[in-house]
Amino acid sequence: MDFLRGCLTLIVTTFLIATLFVYSILPKMRNIHGVNVMCFLASMIFMNISFALRLLIKISDMPTGLCPIIAITHHFAYIATFSWLNVLCFGVWRMFSSIRSPKPTPIWGKPFFYSSLYGWGIPLVIVVVGQIVQHSDVPDYVIKPRLPSEMYCWFDHKYRGSVIAYLYGPLIVMIGANNIMIVWAGIKFCQRSVESSKVTNVSRNKQRFKVILSLFVLMCLPWSIGMIFFMAGINFNRLVTGIFNALLPIFIFIILICKPSVWKMLKLKFPRMSPFFLTCEKLGSRIVCKRSKHQPLVAVEENPSNSNNTTEMNKIGYQHPAKAESTV
Repeated sequence: MDFLRGCLTLIVTTFLIATLFVYSILPKMRNIHGVNVMCFLASMIFMNISFALRLLIKISDMPTGLCPIIAITHHFAYIATFSWLNVLCFGVWRMFSSIRSPKPTPIWGKPFFYSSLYGWGIPLVIVVVGQIVQHSDVPDYVIKPRLPSEMYCWFDHKYRGSVIAYLYGPLIVMIGANNIMIVWAGIKFCQRSVESSKVTNVSRNKQRFKVILSLFVLMCLPWSIGMIFFMAGINFNRLVTGIFNALLPIFIFIILICKPSVWKMLKLKFPRMSPFFLTCEKLGSRIVCKRSKHQPLVAVEENPSNSNNTTEMNKIGYQHPAKAESTV
């Protein structure tokens, strides 16, 4: 069973690698938001690969030192995935909380530096502190991570204090912060949708908010349920979690890549592969674009001055949301 789960995890991880590859080859996708998404994807790829190795290789068959490397890598990537999701949620919160329009900033400027300091720094501090405590002669009341455990290349859930202190505790704080930022951004978004007459900006922000909200629900809701079960001492079915973990990279690929604007950029980048991308676009549109037919009607309803809607759109250079959206 573990071997099957490990193979399945590696197979579906290719969807994350493909998503990261698309972001890396399309210049318009590599704005500050896109680079943050790439860091989120990279951390999740390492999390899945290290998880698959834990399942595929028995501890008895591992060379000396491999088990700690896999465990520490998985620990770091696990927390980094949620810390970068934290960064993405903060970006959406800041986008809707700021009164002024955001100024264009260099990709490798201060915003990305601070994002990296948080996204990579938080997991690094937790892992390093845990390993220092693990290999130090500390009093008994100090909780050690016990990573890796004697039986697993991971935490031993029998030691609940270790799991809470070095894994679930930080994740609970991050997920709680994400909840606050997403709810606040949703309230501000509804206010902006009613008050703003700039349909193009509203549509672009709406697309980005939907993407981050989808990632937030996919990542945080199931893990929150898992944490609740762990705290309550309930053993949840591994088959259910295995199926979800297998579907998660596919959902992320659909959310981030299966959009008309992305397929259009790919067709321009690789003209010879246009038939393939066209087929993928048609398949993707059947899955995620059913609501797009009603999008113009929603845009009209959101604007309180419906009678002058066409004139106002012409003045501001209205574009279809898929064309107006540079990157999400």
